[in-house]
Amino acid sequence: MSPTRTPRTPADQRHRTIIDAVIAAGEVDVTALADSLGVSQMTVRRDLRHLDEAGLIRRVHGGATPGRMSPGLRSATMQAEKAAIAARVASMIQPRTAVGLDVGSTCTATAHLLSRQREMTVVTASLYAAMEFDADKTSVFLLGGRLTAEGAVVGTGSTDEIHVALDTIVLGCGGLSAEHGATYHDWDETLVRRGLVKHAQTVILAADHSKFDLVRP
Repeated sequence: MSPTRTPRTPADQRHRTIIDAVIAAGEVDVTALADSLGVSQMTVRRDLRHLDEAGLIRRVHGGATPGRMSPGLRSATMQAEKAAIAARVASMIQPRTAVGLDVGSTCTATAHLLSRQREMTVVTASLYAAMEFDADKTSVFLLGGRLTAEGAVVGTGSTDEIHVALDTIVLGCGGLSAEHGATYHDWDETLVRRGLVKHAQTVILAADHSKFDLVRP
């Protein structure tokens, strides 16, 4: 007999709706959330406080903006869009080439598709991306250094280990704007990206629309 699943509470449903709205819009306000959810502004503020404390969103005056979500939660959002982006990126990468892969859920989805190809060389600072590959089929080089909560390997000199000329590198981003270009949350991760880009002939930026017009510090 299969176990009975506990129904999601109204609060759980609100939290999921709020997170999706924040990711899609980039910023939401308390009044609009209260109207769309059919609850009081006090309830929304309480929900935002809970989500902010969990690190899922960032409370600002009168509303909320995206926080830095865990890799697991990011992979659960924008699934269809990320899958489509990953499929397009994977189609641009030729078999038997050397590829660099960034940290992030879209890059991990790309890694999953690339893992079906044989005789590839992969260089990455992402533990999650590296684990998508079968070592019997693919030569995977995971950079050394300190492992972060994001599953990234960072640290001074980590890219000094690279002795492979990359045909392509696939980058993610935390935000993407016309004025500032691609921006990121973590400076240590950015240094690793810069090191990888120096070894690549072609750079592909893989980002869903929730990153548009956002600037990360």
